[in-house]
Amino acid sequence: MNFGICISFEFWALKFDIVFQEVCMLTIRILGTGCANCDRLHQEVINALAELNIAADVRHERNPAEFYRFGVAATPALVINGEVKAAGGVPSRSEIKEWVKILID
Repeated sequence: MNFGICISFEFWALKFDIVFQEVCMLTIRILGTGCANCDRLHQEVINALAELNIAADVRHERNPAEFYRFGVAATPALVINGEVKAAGGVPSRSEIKEWVKILID
């Protein structure tokens, strides 16, 4: 394996992620192990963003270390731009849209 290529690719991927976050400016994390409610929250977030015609960096974090990093004890949890908006349940699509609208205005 050519380690130079791997290092170059990792640097490119990191650079792309940083540029994407700067352009996007909206990061959304769904924290949860992959249960039905976690998946439902993920879909509600995607639907809310589609209805608002807004791009965001959306990731479903399944690693419990990430839950603790945000101080979340109950899942699913929704984190928007580093702030926990909901934990232990699935907020409505209208609630999600309101939180997003506040941040983009």
